[in-house]
Amino acid sequence: MTSDDLFAKGEELYELNEFEEAVKYYRQAAEMGHDGAQHMLGNCYYFGKGVSKDYKNAIKWYRKAAKQDNPYSQFSIGLRYYFGEGMSQDYTSAFKWFDKASDNGSSLAIHFLGLCFYNGYGVEQDYSKAFGLYKKAAEQGIAEAQNMLGMCYLDGRGVEQNTALAVEWFLKASAQGDKNASANIEYCLDYEELDFDTLLKSAGSGNANAQKAVELCKKL
Repeated sequence: MTSDDLFAKGEELYELNEFEEAVKYYRQAAEMGHDGAQHMLGNCYYFGKGVSKDYKNAIKWYRKAAKQDNPYSQFSIGLRYYFGEGMSQDYTSAFKWFDKASDNGSSLAIHFLGLCFYNGYGVEQDYSKAFGLYKKAAEQGIAEAQNMLGMCYLDGRGVEQNTALAVEWFLKASAQGDKNASANIEYCLDYEELDFDTLLKSAGSGNANAQKAVELCKKL
């Protein structure tokens, strides 16, 4: 079997929750240099699926995949540095790995770069850069970024304050199940004088986001 065949078999077994068997195939493919299998083997060690949870081995396999520019592993290493899991917390290193992952197409890494700039983690705080990164990730469908983009509009950080646009992005995030975004919409209703009548009119004219807002407001 080729490494691609072994990886595909591992994926099939993983989806069936047959983790121990999946690990066998991932390991064979990983040892043949398959970066996807290396990443998934890292995940198995990280989450303790099919093997005992082991951060050291997880990072070992993430690094092997990351050397092949696997964006998922690059992002995973960034997360480990960001949260201090399996290694000392190091925001500077986290930022570097998020940057690599974002260059290779990771939307989540773009969001975390935004968090770094927003909070000044591993880089000088810069709300304008944070806003730009949140917007980029939000447009790629990352709910957490959509919520944070809404926060930037709500607080006027990195962009001119605009409650209407804030709510629009909160709605998009909330539609994906982001609870923080739902709470932020409720806050806007209570404290930001969100015009419910205007939402109703907009919903009636076919505005999908407004329609979602009306349905959400009815539940609050």
